Amino acid sequence: MRLVVIPNKSLFNFSTPMYIFVSRNDTMKVIYTKVSKALSNYLYCVMKNKETMVRKLRIWKSSDNNLEAIWELDKKIKNYSEVKINAALLPDQDSDAIIFDDLNAMDEDLFVVELPKSENNFLFKA
Repeated sequence: MRLVVIPNKSLFNFSTPMYIFVSRNDTMKVIYTKVSKALSNYLYCVMKNKETMVRKLRIWKSSDNNLEAIWELDKKIKNYSEVKINAALLPDQDSDAIIFDDLNAMDEDLFVVELPKSENNFLFKA
């Protein structure tokens, strides 16, 4: 699973997508937990940020591999209250009925992880 995170520059400073391994039989709940733990671990171990934990997030599936367009979203979220993204929102993180294989994900798909701008304020709209 290839991931990019928005906001990127202020927290993670990725220049390339991050990769994590998920099983095709993982439920959405397990996937959200794995992504959250991987990002929190990256912040703690690599970025030495011991104050921030990733708890709330949304994952978008994008078949567009243009990283420049994704990094542009990072710039837009600073000034806008709503940002249009060319991707599909994955099902809710509490869903145990849907597994990763149901998403028809391919190796070249890029998953955009959206962190809230404030407590529950997500900015991306499909």
